[in-house]
Amino acid sequence: MKEKLKFYKLFWAVSLCVLIADQLAKYFIQLAERASADGILFTFGSWFSLVYVKNTGAAWGMMAGSGYILGALAIVALVAVYLLRKALQIKRAPMQIAFGLLTAGIAGNMIDRLVLGYVVDFVDLNFGSYHFPAFNIADMGITIGVVIYIIFSSFEGMKEGKKQMEPTRG
Repeated sequence: MKEKLKFYKLFWAVSLCVLIADQLAKYFIQLAERASADGILFTFGSWFSLVYVKNTGAAWGMMAGSGYILGALAIVALVAVYLLRKALQIKRAPMQIAFGLLTAGIAGNMIDRLVLGYVVDFVDLNFGSYHFPAFNIADMGITIGVVIYIIFSSFEGMKEGKKQMEPTRG
């Protein structure tokens, strides 16, 4: 058992750090919201705010009111990552980081959905007249994890393509 766990140290470290940061941030946002009259907790310039948003849906509020269905889908996603860990090459460091971020994000939002019935979002960005929907640390973990996975997989695919194009020497 110890032998198997040593391969996943980076995965667990990233996953636990992101999950703890996500849940602590959401806890403090909820505390701060109780003291706020308008739901805006902090503003930095016109582009960044900390707010309190109850998101009952998925990204950007899609599927609003489907929190428990989304929570169940999160459980399925976590089980799939576990079952497919060999195919996903999670023993490799970049994949451990990618899937550590991804699973922490999935778990963080799943905890909210199953315990609260909604996800706590709090980072609010404005770029000129464009308002980006509020998000949280779990969402950042999911997004960054997917980006790392795509980048690493693309480089691996390019390496494999080059190997196949090289002439064989005999």
